[in-house]
Amino acid sequence: MEIFQYHKQFCYHPMCKATKLNHLCFAYDLISIAKGDRNSIRLLLNVVEKFFRVSGLSMNKQKSNFYCNGVNGMLISEIEDRMGIKRG
Repeated sequence: MEIFQYHKQFCYHPMCKATKLNHLCFAYDLISIAKGDRNSIRLLLNVVEKFFRVSGLSMNKQKSNFYCNGVNGMLISEIEDRMGIKRG
C-alpha cells in the first residue's frame, strides 16, 4: 500500500521499538507515537494527510495537541506550522 512505502525510514520511539507500537486508539482519540526525528514525523504527517484524502475525516485542530520531549525547538516549530496544532 502506498501509505507505507517509506516504512523503513520510520523510527519507533525508543520505549516502543520492541513492540513496534506507533499508535493507540481510544473511542474518538488517536495517539501517534514516534521517535522525534524529521523522517519519522514527516511519515506520520503524510499518513494523516493521506487518511484525510481517502476518508474525508480530519482531526479537529482546536482540540488537538502534540507532545514531545528531547526534540529541538526548530523541529517543534516545523510540526506546529505543518500540522496547524500547538504543542501541549
